[in-house]
Amino acid sequence: MSAIDQSQSNVGSIGIISTDPEGALPEDSIPLSTKDVYRLRLAQIRSWKSRSESWPIVFGPSFGTLAVSLSSFVINISSRSLFQVYSQTYFWPTLLPTVIFSTAAYWLSFERLIRRPILTQIPTRSGSCDLCLELRGSVIQLICGSVLPSAVSFITCSIAAVTERTYPVPSLGDPKALWFTVKRFGRSMRVSGPLMLLGHAFLGCALTHAMLKTNRLALTKEHQGSGDMIVYPPLSADF
Repeated sequence: MSAIDQSQSNVGSIGIISTDPEGALPEDSIPLSTKDVYRLRLAQIRSWKSRSESWPIVFGPSFGTLAVSLSSFVINISSRSLFQVYSQTYFWPTLLPTVIFSTAAYWLSFERLIRRPILTQIPTRSGSCDLCLELRGSVIQLICGSVLPSAVSFITCSIAAVTERTYPVPSLGDPKALWFTVKRFGRSMRVSGPLMLLGHAFLGCALTHAMLKTNRLALTKEHQGSGDMIVYPPLSADF
């Protein structure tokens, strides 16, 4: 997508968003970079009076991050119970890396691979790109919400267990015993683990779908009455 800003003084007036950068464009147009398109379109959506329609794009990443942080907290509690790390001394040293690393990875991945492409590309009528983005969002949510916090929590709690001598953590040179510990960790989450995987997979897909829908609303004639943005060529609202 390329965009041309015809009114730099007003953030709400993005001007023309064209699928054909080499086509005929108005005089005195200023081509924008992808970064500028993202910034201006996000500012436009945030300025909508119908706030509920803008929530998926404005608050979607924050909602996904909250879900990742909550599941990371639950996983850390389960891991601490397995390794019998009940001392308050190692509560924050095991919890903070699990939550911070997982949420930071999710926020950066979702921002770079989901929200930015949605706001800087015009959706196709076939919806094939939409499906790819929905699958991508599902995978990102699943990995950062379940797999990554499990791995980080396993490592931090095993280190705490070695320090406190609360659990016989096997040596890295004994892969068989180490694999047995990993399987025991998996069995300790045989109920909550699959539920988290399915929940995060669905949430990631649903968030991305809602963001795509919001983006389509922003690019249809339905929301062009205020003159905030003109789409070239105009998109119809029935696709």
